[in-house]
Amino acid sequence: MLASTKRRNTEYYLFFLVLLIHVFFNSFMLPVGLLYTMLLSPLMFLYLFNNLDREFAKSLGGFAMISIIFFIIHSFQKINISYYFTSLAIYLCCLIFYCFFRRLLTRYWAQFELLVRKIAQINIVLVGIALCSLATGIAVNVFWFKNEITQIIGFRRLRLLTYESSYYGAILVPFFFYYFQHFFFKTLNKERVFLFSTIIISICLSLSYGTIGGIAASVIIVALINLVVRRRAKFNKRVVITTIIVGSAIVIISIFALSDSGFVARIFNILEGKDSSVNGRTFDSYTIALNVLTKENAMLFGIGPGQFKVLGVNEVNRFYEYFLNDNFEASKTVRLPCANAETLVTYGVVGLVIRLLLEIYLFIKTDVASSSYRLHLFVFIFLTQFAGSNLTNLPEYFIWAICFTPKSFYDNFFIGNTPATRKISRS
Repeated sequence: MLASTKRRNTEYYLFFLVLLIHVFFNSFMLPVGLLYTMLLSPLMFLYLFNNLDREFAKSLGGFAMISIIFFIIHSFQKINISYYFTSLAIYLCCLIFYCFFRRLLTRYWAQFELLVRKIAQINIVLVGIALCSLATGIAVNVFWFKNEITQIIGFRRLRLLTYESSYYGAILVPFFFYYFQHFFFKTLNKERVFLFSTIIISICLSLSYGTIGGIAASVIIVALINLVVRRRAKFNKRVVITTIIVGSAIVIISIFALSDSGFVARIFNILEGKDSSVNGRTFDSYTIALNVLTKENAMLFGIGPGQFKVLGVNEVNRFYEYFLNDNFEASKTVRLPCANAETLVTYGVVGLVIRLLLEIYLFIKTDVASSSYRLHLFVFIFLTQFAGSNLTNLPEYFIWAICFTPKSFYDNFFIGNTPATRKISRS
């Protein structure tokens, strides 16, 4: 019994340590594209292997089978072997990351609030340091992101120690929706209100329109679904009213107080289809992907992992006319900033269909709809994959891990302790 308790405590602290690295330090002081969780993936693999995790074995077997089939198909094309297997290795690291967190969430989801609280508290400290950095001008580039978008809105975007603001915003989404459930089920206490507020402020400071828009869309869609779900209908009214009030306040403030600001200017650019960032993650990504697939005659099965780095360079430069514009240099490294567009160009129409069908299958199998928390996250990530992210975006895999952790985060868990949560707490 003592050995079992010690083992569980060790696993729990391992959960917290890796989650801490993932949220705050994953790319800190590392070359672009390299993450600490990638370096830790062999240890995660050993943990899963030593614990004989069945779900990991199934996932690994499925990954191997699909990879072999697609490699056989892609081998009939001209492929860069080095890029191909490097990308496959990165995909494998993402799978290990997903399975690692899924196992720990399965075992410790009832203690997740303790982790959320610690992450929120550490975030407060780091955001405070970031604000001091902005005020003093010391190490500003470490905590704040600056690009052409920040020039439009006239304000730097918070990224903390991650490599990009949108990435930081996406990382905070599971913690936002966790406290949102307590708001939804009327179980917010003073501490939760405070921590929830700091998460909201952090996301707003990241100025990630995609993350904020995805959150808003998820809240609205789930609210509409809840109209026909009896057990949640009685809680739904306050969400609808709050959404209307917040939405109206944003519109009024935008019209009367911020009409000439860069914040509002960018919103109008998005609505008019003139925002380069949004266009790049949506229309441009799919257009470029389809152009490459058509040119390479690979519409069904794609061009293969890592091959867009080689075959997409000329298409990206041609599409954006970098060669004709003196203000831009021709891109040497290219990628598609949209998960589904990248899936399409890598594995073709067949691969994209497999991806979407797998998500729907796991949605049904793990009964995502039984949990308001997991449902909110599923709607968020399902929508954003069509207009952002990428195939190796770890915040997305962490969200999928929460979504597809079966028999977890029941609605009653947020309302109060249930027999299920008490049983886990004692084990």
